[in-house]
Amino acid sequence: MAASPLSRLAADEQRQVPDDLNYLNTAEIRSFCRRHSIPYRISIKAEDGLRRSTRDEDRKGVVLDRIRHFLRTGVVLQETCFPAAVVSFEPVAETLTPEDRLFYGQ
Repeated sequence: MAASPLSRLAADEQRQVPDDLNYLNTAEIRSFCRRHSIPYRISIKAEDGLRRSTRDEDRKGVVLDRIRHFLRTGVVLQETCFPAAVVSFEPVAETLTPEDRLFYGQ
């Protein structure tokens, strides 16, 4: 099991660092994630069963939770991966009704 990066800090710093992450900008978050191999992009599971990375980035809160988990445990969580059943890159109808279902990618 990986060592917790926070464990090397003093107790008051261990409490402060996770809260201070909220003040990082997007570029700083991406840089930290790349340095520690923490995923920040969304992936999809294609019809053929393979995972494919998208150009879309996950929500800031989700990525910050992954970073906090890494700092507490030293373990990197997997990226958000949408199943093929909720993915479609077909254009959306011009007129939507309450019965229409929207998919990731539309």
